Amino acid sequence: MPDTPFPSVHPARPHGDESWAAYSDPSLWSYLVDEASDIEFCSAWLQLMSKIISGVRTGVVVLSQGEDAPFVPVAVWPASGAETMKHTAVIERAAKERKGVVIRDGGEAVGPLNTEPLLCIAFPVLSAERIFGVMALRVTQRSGDALQVAMRQLQWGTSWIESRMLKREIQLARQANERVSGALEFVAGVLEEPRFSAAASSFATLLATRLTADRVSVGFVKGRHVKVRALSHSAQFKERMNQVRAVASAMDESLDQERSVALPAPNGGGPVVCRVHGELSAGEGERAICTVPFFDSQGRGLGAITLERPLSSPFTPHEIEFCEVVAAVVGPILEEKLRLDRPVLVHAAIAAGDQLGKLFGRGHLVYKTAFVLLLALVAFFCVAKGDYRISARTTMEGSLVRAITAPYDGFIAEAPARPGDVVRKGAPLARLDDREKRLERLKTYSLSEQYSRQYREALANGDTVQMRVLKQQLEQARTQLKLLDEQLGRSRLTAPFDAVVLSGDLSQSLGAPVDRNKVLFEVAPLQDYRVRLYVDEQRVSDLKLGQRGMLVLNSLPDSDFPITVRKITPIAMTVEGKNQFLVEASLDRLSARIRPGMEGVGKIFVERRLLFWIWTHEMVDWLRLWAWSWLP
Repeated sequence: MPDTPFPSVHPARPHGDESWAAYSDPSLWSYLVDEASDIEFCSAWLQLMSKIISGVRTGVVVLSQGEDAPFVPVAVWPASGAETMKHTAVIERAAKERKGVVIRDGGEAVGPLNTEPLLCIAFPVLSAERIFGVMALRVTQRSGDALQVAMRQLQWGTSWIESRMLKREIQLARQANERVSGALEFVAGVLEEPRFSAAASSFATLLATRLTADRVSVGFVKGRHVKVRALSHSAQFKERMNQVRAVASAMDESLDQERSVALPAPNGGGPVVCRVHGELSAGEGERAICTVPFFDSQGRGLGAITLERPLSSPFTPHEIEFCEVVAAVVGPILEEKLRLDRPVLVHAAIAAGDQLGKLFGRGHLVYKTAFVLLLALVAFFCVAKGDYRISARTTMEGSLVRAITAPYDGFIAEAPARPGDVVRKGAPLARLDDREKRLERLKTYSLSEQYSRQYREALANGDTVQMRVLKQQLEQARTQLKLLDEQLGRSRLTAPFDAVVLSGDLSQSLGAPVDRNKVLFEVAPLQDYRVRLYVDEQRVSDLKLGQRGMLVLNSLPDSDFPITVRKITPIAMTVEGKNQFLVEASLDRLSARIRPGMEGVGKIFVERRLLFWIWTHEMVDWLRLWAWSWLP
């Protein structure tokens, strides 16, 4: 705590000074308590501050009329305001720096014989990082402590205006919340009803109850005028057609001006044309009328809401604002329900009308250009022709597949060939172990020599019976020798022609036993292939023998090979869940890069047809089958 007490912020009562009476005037203080306008409040506050702070020559209060709005003077002292412009510099600086500011004024003649320099002091009204206004005074030159006291007195005095501004913000926020919450209640009520008629009648009745209106009418634009669609407390209103027409005319008048129209007009509402509303009010026996239009997101008028009640209860600005919020929220929802309740043919007609309006009306250059380009594209495809080709999955096969089998029961001795190897005619593929066969041949040869020697001895002895027996045994031995020689000659398996090995990897089975006639290798010739095409059953009827096409293999995508259809198999097969026919074709140009087993895509040329038919015939065929299956 400082040793020296802080100077009092209350002025000492000047003896015989008439300003004290102004300072203690209860009428000035009443403006700070009672309901008063901003001008009255700030004027009273400025007069009081000029009495509380000594040496005040002039003062001004500027307030913002809204967020990001410029400052506007609302009170000056003295009332003449001749020197208001001298506060501009200090006000701008205080608003920019958002704190109290003191600058020198440059000097002013206070009396006929005395010239005393003046100071300009200002303090902003701040709350929640928002500046509401600035209070500025021009005071006489004084010491540092006295200047600090004056600044603090001005700072404390701004609390009155800050409190008033905050109360106004709270009141406006409360009113906005009430309007929004009320609008949400109406939205919930409208969404509960599935049909437009029930939703519109319920909304009109709820709004009439909320605002104590005798009648609420809801209308929507149809053509160039508004048509009343719903009335409060009534589902049928045909018996009151004259009244309904008058209400619709009032809605037209409001929509034409694109603003709310109330009769009697509230204070400060601005000029508005209300001739039709006057006629409606007079025709109903002098009643208060309020019409609020509502629009879509593009600003196009959708309809309006008209409220009626006794003239003794005119519509207040707060009620009009509430109706505008409700109409802005509920109106588009009702319009959407009205649009969805239309018959399908009406929807189609409206959609067609919108498109034709864009096409033949003004504007929409991009839309029109796109339509012309689309029309030209359709015309082009209706006359342009292209190659109609049938695509099919394709597999390469050798024209001949030769099986290499084991000539006898034995064991694998050598196996130099593997699948994929290209071999020439006579090249070794594998060799069987022939050691047992050679031993057996040696044994058979020895037995043959023995029979030959015994036969000669029997011939020399003239033993006819023994000769016949030995002759048969000798022939049998010689036949066995020929068989063993043949088997030994076939122990080496060779390629029967220039070919590629398709299957048979025996390199990992050396020494393994094999049975006679077991397939060891499959080979196919290198210079003769056939192409197998799997054609969908819906397209096979377009194929004929001799038709030509192109083939592209998956492993050779950079090359295409001409093919010719040679055979169409008239039997369907199921491939990947689809019925397909097997079609065989031959290659018109051979290539050393082609191998059996390669797959690709083949396309057979049929004829020249319209591009439109080529791209749509599959869908048309499907529709034909679907219609045939369902039609009686």
